[in-house]
Amino acid sequence: MMNFLENLIDESMFDILRNKQQLGYTVYCGERCTRGVSGLLFTIESSKYNPWELQEKILTFIQTFYDSILTEKLYTDFLKGLINKKSESFKDITEDYFLQNQKKDLIWHRRDE
Repeated sequence: MMNFLENLIDESMFDILRNKQQLGYTVYCGERCTRGVSGLLFTIESSKYNPWELQEKILTFIQTFYDSILTEKLYTDFLKGLINKKSESFKDITEDYFLQNQKKDLIWHRRDE
């Protein structure tokens, strides 16, 4: 579920906070798991704004996203896209390794399966 929310929010966050408001060079939303608890990490690296201003901008973005950007159509389109992406087979061994490593579920004896 967090992967879905990350993908749903990240594009809008980058467009609004990076492109339109020009808050910083690096702007992204990422999935994070700390001590078994999943969550989202909102990051902005900026030389123009202090951390409290950036935190306020992020909180405002989240509220705006929830109130006006997130529509049923956007939700269902992203959900269908994620289902299609997860249904695809691996394209190469690099992608296979990367996805396994991301899940921390490496399969060392693949030939045995």
